[in-house]
Amino acid sequence: MGLYYSRAADDGGWGLTRKIRDNKQYVSNEYFGSATETQVEKGAQLDKLLNETFVKIIMGSASIDEFDKYVKSWKALGGDDITNEVNDWYDKNK
Repeated sequence: MGLYYSRAADDGGWGLTRKIRDNKQYVSNEYFGSATETQVEKGAQLDKLLNETFVKIIMGSASIDEFDKYVKSWKALGGDDITNEVNDWYDKNK
C-alpha cells in the first residue's frame, strides 16, 4: 500500500494555508489605486529583476543569499520610491 497524500490534510497545501491564515502569518496588500508614477516608470524593470532572481534561486543557479542582493537592488532601482508613494496613498485613504 502506497503513501497517500491529500491536499486537504494538515500537512497538505490546504492545511498549510489554513495554518498560515489562522496564525496571521501573511501581509495583506491594502493598495488598490492605479499605478503610481514610479510604478509606471520603473515597474517593468523591477518585475524583470524579481522574476530573474526568483527563478535563479528556485532553479539552483543562485544561492538564497542572492535574495538579499535583490532586495538592495529593488530598493535602489525605485522600490523604496514605490513603497513611499503607496504608503502616502494609504495614509490619505484610510
